[in-house]
Amino acid sequence: DKDGNTHSLTQGTFIKCLESDDRVLRKSAFENLYKAYGAYNNTLSATLAGEVKKNVFNARTHHYESARAAALSNNHLPETVYDNLVKTVHEYLPLLHRYTKLRKELLGLDDMKMYDLYTPLVKDVKFEMPYEEAKDWMVKALQPMGEEY
Repeated sequence: DKDGNTHSLTQGTFIKCLESDDRVLRKSAFENLYKAYGAYNNTLSATLAGEVKKNVFNARTHHYESARAAALSNNHLPETVYDNLVKTVHEYLPLLHRYTKLRKELLGLDDMKMYDLYTPLVKDVKFEMPYEEAKDWMVKALQPMGEEY
């Protein structure tokens, strides 16, 4: 961190580090985690390539128009739903850009990096929720969707 202290970095502590107001800690956590992932670039690339080939093979074997159509058919989703989702994301992307520009200004940064996206904009406010309480909130929020949902 900015004071030279070392911190344990795990999947469990990663987000806590990114939420810190210490930019040195955020940057170090981000770079060290992704450096560890980088050691597996070839393995991850080969795995992804294998998955793509498998999905294309399965789509052709089952006479789908594309691997995307096959993947969406598992949930009975027409491709137009996917297309509409992508279109909507693109339509509202300027709002995300506006938000990140505002975040950069509020944090007083010359340039904003991925590791700056989690640090709170409002200081001295801690919002932590125990898992069980969050689960209860979700169940209540989803009640209008019906019991089956």
